[in-house]
Amino acid sequence: MKRLRDAGAEVKVFACDASDEAALKKALDETRKELGPIGGMWNVAMVLRDSLLANLDAENFTEALKPKIDAAAAMEKLTANDPVGDFVVYSSATTVIGNPGQSNYVAANSWLEALMRKRRAAGKPGLAIAWGALGDVGYLARTGEVKEKIQKRLGYATLSGAEALEGLGRVLAQGDMRLETGVVTIAPIDWGQARRDLAYLSSPTFTQVLADAEMGPQDSGEQVDLAALVRGKDAREARDIVAEALTSEVARILKLPAKEISPQRPLAELGMDSLMGLELRMSVERRFDIDLPLVAIGDSTTLLTIAQTIVSRIHEPDAGEAAAVNSDLAARHIGDDVDHAELAEFSEAVEARRLSMGRANA
Repeated sequence: MKRLRDAGAEVKVFACDASDEAALKKALDETRKELGPIGGMWNVAMVLRDSLLANLDAENFTEALKPKIDAAAAMEKLTANDPVGDFVVYSSATTVIGNPGQSNYVAANSWLEALMRKRRAAGKPGLAIAWGALGDVGYLARTGEVKEKIQKRLGYATLSGAEALEGLGRVLAQGDMRLETGVVTIAPIDWGQARRDLAYLSSPTFTQVLADAEMGPQDSGEQVDLAALVRGKDAREARDIVAEALTSEVARILKLPAKEISPQRPLAELGMDSLMGLELRMSVERRFDIDLPLVAIGDSTTLLTIAQTIVSRIHEPDAGEAAAVNSDLAARHIGDDVDHAELAEFSEAVEARRLSMGRANA
């Protein structure tokens, strides 16, 4: 603030909830009275309430939507008669490529981007900047865990504050009012890494982008042919082979040495949550080229139970979900004090019995 005043700017600060139209009107009226008409509006607000969509309630959605949607709508309405030269809102690169656990945040940013395009179509100024991860300033720099997750989605590529300001200055200086430039993404993205972690990037929308990025052979070389690995192996041996392959994925997600991860230990005890379960599922589908039901990280979920589900899916493509249900039911009925090695054996026996009955009926 001092730097602005030293540069000759007159600065007024209001403690105001911009999503509260009455409060915002009061602040704008006072600004007009003391400083004159409103010449520009910026919405850089953000509230994160990250969780998988199935776990988000109305309150968490509202908390993420209000500072962006309600505030921008009020800002537009209350400055309709002002000579606004710049109307800028901050979006996120996750709105472009998606991000598990941020459906509310992405929805809010998508609305902002649509509003800016609507303003452009009406001949009014409007610009949405979809930012990548800033590594040295701002929210992410203060929150290591969130920063790590966002960076991972973008391939650990970050912007510095200075780079972000330079990019913003260039965009504003161009004065480009075309509809197609109403949303600009400023984000360094490692498309190879992002594609490995975000299934959405496999959609046709990104075909040309990924082709232009000249993906290297390392991006496809990580796939593992599980069917070949378990071919000719009995059920237990196949399960153990798959569990060992999964261990490296869980180690990567949890940032733990693989040797510290027991395939018999519940993943929840290791610190995995539902978002990490989704990440594990996407990783399994990418590396092993096999569809896997959403991994529910419960008290009984172990690498052995997941491996058993995968082996069942390999041997009988339509059976994986039933295998997961069998494991879950076994865990719940045996109880919480069960030895997980015994539980895995019991689940394996149940699944083997189900498969043998299926072959007999065929």
